[in-house]
Amino acid sequence: MHSFPSVFYCGFEKAAKANDIVLTLKLKSDVDLSVSWSAYKSLIYLYPAISTKYTYVTARKRYEWFFLDDKKSHDFLFQEEKEQNTYHSLEAVYSSFFPINESFPIRIRHIDSRTIVFLISHVFADGRTAFSWLDQWCRLYYENNPTQTKTVVNPDMAPVHWNKPGEPANKFGLAWRGMAHFAKLAAKAGLNNKNQTVDISRNKVPDPLSTGSHVANYHFTISETEDILIASKSVDLSTAAFVHRALSSALFELYPEKTRQQFGIASDVSQLFEHADDLAPGCLINPYIQQVVRDQPLVDQIRKVYDEARAGGPMSLLAMSSLIVPSHRFLENHVYNGTLVKTSKRSLFERFTFIYSHVRDQNRPYTHKVVESISGHTKSQTVFVASTIINGHLSLEMCATHMAFSPKDIDAWFNATVRSLKENIFYC
Repeated sequence: MHSFPSVFYCGFEKAAKANDIVLTLKLKSDVDLSVSWSAYKSLIYLYPAISTKYTYVTARKRYEWFFLDDKKSHDFLFQEEKEQNTYHSLEAVYSSFFPINESFPIRIRHIDSRTIVFLISHVFADGRTAFSWLDQWCRLYYENNPTQTKTVVNPDMAPVHWNKPGEPANKFGLAWRGMAHFAKLAAKAGLNNKNQTVDISRNKVPDPLSTGSHVANYHFTISETEDILIASKSVDLSTAAFVHRALSSALFELYPEKTRQQFGIASDVSQLFEHADDLAPGCLINPYIQQVVRDQPLVDQIRKVYDEARAGGPMSLLAMSSLIVPSHRFLENHVYNGTLVKTSKRSLFERFTFIYSHVRDQNRPYTHKVVESISGHTKSQTVFVASTIINGHLSLEMCATHMAFSPKDIDAWFNATVRSLKENIFYC
């Protein structure tokens, strides 16, 4: 069961030609390419989990992780050395595609002297573990950089071994809860609400050859971030919930004729599994599908959604999936086929609005030493919004494919959200 989210991205990448978590880093000082490459090589050598492939085992009807042979690892390392010893355009990196098993799942691209893109396969990692892997690279970069003034950052920060997650307890009890959630969601959605749901897509069938995306991002100042944190506490919302409120408020303002939004919250489900350490290969997230409506107080609806998510809603949905999906191959094909229809037909309740992910500041010690700010995204077939806080800066990033969405519509929504957060003014 633990591989279900990873299998999802195996099916998704076939049609979407995308599968990476893309973290854009603004460094505190100019990068040293030789030190960066040395840190990357050390990361590969120190953590065998990176030198793996994700392969379907017919006899077991599931995907499993296996180590690469020495020749393949050497070829991948040679390929990476060429790429990492030069600079790339941000547009080229954002539109790039690396199928699982055809490169290392972790890659680095240099944009300019202060900008690096850290790419990590979503089959291999999720938002939480991507930041753990980033911190390991930052540790190796920091320790090998002669220009850094060395200090003891965290003596207890030892490398974590590779350990495959085990099966969760109480899977059947959780599954019943997941079924109840979907029944409740269907009842609230109603049969006619699809036409009243905010969906800013062009409503086209995805084009696998169209890999270009429109990315909008904003790095809030430390002062702006402090004001946002204070404002979120004043209405009893977490940072993630407060940003989500701004996103939904802006949409209702821009689309006054629409009365409903259906969205997914990327949620960590690692606590379900035994031995799910931060550096284990595999994606351990599950989207929590929820909705809000115009005619009820938005802040109360958002608070309830996030309270339910923290209470285990996403884990119950994953447990439910593990009982009704017969094999990994079935899930992979189901996801693949689901990406070949018009955008308006891709959700269980048809019209879909966006996916949102917030990665909490997990006090990654070496990341704080090397990186000034981070923004991130992953390509999806809806609008993907991500936020994170590092070194006191809240960052917000929105990504959508050119083929499926109008950059003008994305920018209007993004700018309205940023304005709402900076001014603490909400439409609803």
